This record gives sequence, structure tokens and C-alpha cells, in this order.
Amino acid sequence: MFPEELIAELQKLTDKVPSLPYEEVHPTILEACGPVGEAFECLEETPIAAASLSQVHRGDAQRRHSRGGQGSAPAY
Repeated sequence: MFPEELIAELQKLTDKVPSLPYEEVHPTILEACGPVGEAFECLEETPIAAASLSQVHRGDAQRRHSRGGQGSAPAY
């Protein structure tokens, strides 16, 4: 149904891939949330999950921090 080349590329998308080092993802977090110490009460540098499109870090958002003018809720 699909060309073999496309199938081979789609097979690379998975929910079980090695995570990126925190040093590599920190600039993205900084751009999206601002300084980590201001945006989060705590943020674990070791991800709890990684997939081909993203990875997840456990943390608690600062209640008083807001990039959009609204209050924050814990981030998990």
C-alpha cells in the first residue's frame, strides 16, 4: 500500500528511543518557559519518558510564574 522507503522512515518513529541529555533540551525549555528557576519549583533533569517527537521531564511549575498572564498549575 505504501512505498518501502516511506515504511522504513515511519518505522523509525517509536515511543521507545534514547532520551536526549538535559544540556541539549535545556535551551528549548528556556525558550518555552523562561529561566528554569523562575518557571519551576523543581524540574528533574532526567526524563521519565522519551519518544521520537518529544521527551517528558517531571517538575512542578511556580504558582506565581506566568509567561501568558495566567496562573500556573503543576506540570507532570
